[in-house]
Amino acid sequence: MNIFLQTAVNFLYIPLLLYYIGQEEYGLYQLIGSLIAYLSIVDFGLSSMIIRFYAKYWALGDQNGAENILAIARRGYFVICLLVLFVGGAFYTFLPQWFGYSMSVAELKEGLSIYLLLLFNFAITMLGMVYQAVINARQRFLFLRGTSCLQCILQPLLVLVVLQEYPYAFGVAAATTILNAVLILWRWFYAKSVSFITIGIGIYCKV
Repeated sequence: MNIFLQTAVNFLYIPLLLYYIGQEEYGLYQLIGSLIAYLSIVDFGLSSMIIRFYAKYWALGDQNGAENILAIARRGYFVICLLVLFVGGAFYTFLPQWFGYSMSVAELKEGLSIYLLLLFNFAITMLGMVYQAVINARQRFLFLRGTSCLQCILQPLLVLVVLQEYPYAFGVAAATTILNAVLILWRWFYAKSVSFITIGIGIYCKV
C-alpha cells in the first residue's frame, strides 16, 4: 500500500506543483533539495547499528544494555546533527558564489532561505532517527508503514493548502518541514508512551 500510494501521489503531486509554482520555482526547489540530499551520507549506518544491537539486547532480556545503546546512539546522532549544521553552514557561505551568475537576485535569496529551512529539516530528522530505528527494532512495522502512508497523503495536501496563499518554492519547503517535525514528535510519543521505550545514560554497554 505504501509503494502504491507513493507512486499514485507523485503521479498527481508533481504536475500540481508545476501548476502552482511554475517550472522555475520547482527547479529551484529540486536544486536546493539535491544539495541537502548529499548530507545523507553522514548517517554512517548508525540506524542499522541501533536495530542490530537493540534487538539483540531486547531478545536477551538485557534492559540495561538496550537502554544504554539508545543513549549512545542518541549522542551519536547529536554529534551527526552538529556535523550536518557545520558542513551545511560551510556550503551556505559558498552558494552565492556557485549560483550567483546563473540565478537572479530574487531566486538566489529565496534559494538561500529554502536551503536553511531544508537544512533545519534534515537536522531534526537526524535527531529523530533513534526513535524510528528502535521502533523498527521492536518490530512495530505496521506503525512505521502506516505513518509513512499518512505522510504520503498529508504532505501534498498540506503543501497545496499553503500554495493557495503562498505559491512559491519556499512554501513547499515550509509545509514539508512542519509536517516532518510533527511526525517526528509522533514517533517520539509512540516510542516513549506506547512501546515503553526508555533511554539510559550511556555508561554501560556490551557491544
